[in-house]
Amino acid sequence: MSFQHVALMRFPHTLTPGDLAAMDDVIRAWPQAIGGIESLAWGTDVSGRAQGCQFGIVVRFRDEAAAQAYQDHPRHQALVHWIREHAGEVQAFDFPILDREPPRAEGREAGGGAAVVGWGPVLLFAERFAECRAFYEGGLGLVPATERPGYVEYVVGAVTLALHATDHRRAGPGPVALHLYVDDVHAMATQLTDAGFPPPGPVAQQPWGRELSVMDPDGFQFDLLEKA
Repeated sequence: MSFQHVALMRFPHTLTPGDLAAMDDVIRAWPQAIGGIESLAWGTDVSGRAQGCQFGIVVRFRDEAAAQAYQDHPRHQALVHWIREHAGEVQAFDFPILDREPPRAEGREAGGGAAVVGWGPVLLFAERFAECRAFYEGGLGLVPATERPGYVEYVVGAVTLALHATDHRRAGPGPVALHLYVDDVHAMATQLTDAGFPPPGPVAQQPWGRELSVMDPDGFQFDLLEKA
């Protein structure tokens, strides 16, 4: 079960560009240095409704154990020490992310069919993998959140951007693949057919879950994924 950590910070002075840059440098390295981070976002308050808090961090962890390990990790403690040195105060809120049934589309009764539940990674197939990594990391400043040989993921807000090494251009829709997470890929295939659309291809069992390639009426192909 994923675990969410929210931290709000209040300082006795207005944060300067130098202050923000110092915190940014520390936080930006977390996904690569600290295990179990699924997503990470941070920034300054723009609403004026944060009761004096000027800066916030939201971290989603793989599980509660990863969240606990983060607390004592040297990279996290580096920010803690910086905040203390600048007389800052922190308000924290931590909670498990419960698996709840997602809202159904308007007009669909609960239990009446399969549902799309979220975006999967935006997957870029890269022939020049090393050069592309240099572009996204050195040029755009993205920090790897997950990586293995020939594959790397970057968390960009609520979206995951992934690079996948390939020795040839991908057939079909091109070098970009989109994924939509669904709650039941077999039920979604049946639902598409029952709605009068052409039967999609076969469901493929992958290490990361059940996957089904579909095509919309305009010819755009993407994958439906039921996570393992």
